[in-house]
Amino acid sequence: MNIIRDMCSEPQKVRLPEIVKYVILRVMRTIFLIDLLARICFIQIFLIQGNRKGTHFDITTLLFGDEKLAYYFSKLVYSGDPKIRFLGKTTYSNIPHIITDTKADIVLVRTHTVFSGFLSRKGFLILPMIRQTQDISGSWDAFLARLSRGRRRDIRAIEKLGYTYDITREPKRFSFFYYKMYLPYILKRHSGSAKPSSFLALKKCLRHGGLLFVKLDREYVSGLLYSIYNNGMQNICSGVYEGRDEYFAKGAVQAARYFLIRWSKQQGYKEIDHGLSDPFMKGGVFTYKRGWGTKAKLNKDIIRSTVYALRVCNFGNAVREFLADNPFIFVDSENLRGLIFLNSESPTEGKLKRLYRLHYTPGLSDLIIISYSPNNTSRSVFKVASGDRVLRKYSLIEGIPDSLDFLTKLAPNMCVNIYLIDANASL
Repeated sequence: MNIIRDMCSEPQKVRLPEIVKYVILRVMRTIFLIDLLARICFIQIFLIQGNRKGTHFDITTLLFGDEKLAYYFSKLVYSGDPKIRFLGKTTYSNIPHIITDTKADIVLVRTHTVFSGFLSRKGFLILPMIRQTQDISGSWDAFLARLSRGRRRDIRAIEKLGYTYDITREPKRFSFFYYKMYLPYILKRHSGSAKPSSFLALKKCLRHGGLLFVKLDREYVSGLLYSIYNNGMQNICSGVYEGRDEYFAKGAVQAARYFLIRWSKQQGYKEIDHGLSDPFMKGGVFTYKRGWGTKAKLNKDIIRSTVYALRVCNFGNAVREFLADNPFIFVDSENLRGLIFLNSESPTEGKLKRLYRLHYTPGLSDLIIISYSPNNTSRSVFKVASGDRVLRKYSLIEGIPDSLDFLTKLAPNMCVNIYLIDANASL
């Protein structure tokens, strides 16, 4: 029984061949088995209460996951020191009952992807971890054109400071990277929410990759662990020497990423996998990688795949502010879609264009923009836009995507406009 529970939580740590774990997880995802597993697998419960960051609105979050997630989410959403209460453990099948009893404003679950289908049937939107990859084929000028202004400034600063780099595959250098760069950096940057990978887990990546060390004035200031797959490189993790702020401020982390890209192009590789990011489009990690011209992809590695599941329980002020501040990517029939919520605002054409430029990431099928209009007395509409043209209109009830039907269930009389801007829009 324990091995089954481990397969539903951290299958990467189960000592079975990869192909065996893959088959087991695929079978587990069937409706019959996952409903059974939901009755025997447990997850921790936390209740977070306090004021929304930047507002005077109280908001209550019911969170299913672990203590580090509760800490991370409290810093992301709340001001000051919100009250975090551990409520014990419950089975997945009991989650709907806990929600009813708690009367939370929003519910967030973080779990293995094996429970995605189960949670989706319970009214949750599934927000997958996003794999961000970068096309480095083609000319250097074409590569630079895909970067954000901020990343181009970083490259100019890196070249001006005179950074250099070394590539090595010597196993004895890994201890220096892990203990002097990776651990100090991740523990300092992520504090209470840090989840550092183990020494042995990362060292395995060295078998199919190597280490890139960045030097400034002959001193090692940062490093990066990479692995090689097919025609590409995967950026596994980075570190800064002793976690020093002065090296971070001088762009040492950016330098490691930049040199990996440059070296990979010289070796003839076509793609760099920059790893996984949370699905929140304003998140620092996601936006940073997006600035390097990355493409969003659904993580297909079922063994090492986690998801967030989000459910809103009302559309009060606090919930609307939360949605407005945290646009996110969710999965809908294998498609990645971006969701942006505007609170008490009817967007102009110019506003829609700015939102598209700010948040659209290659790999998303479209952006859905929900505009809450409390003073709009006309019937709500669903607008599908391509470029700057509205192609067709539907009533909210008839045209809303199935994955967003919680809108009509929670607030059937709420006045909203919903814009869908597809991936081919020329905004």
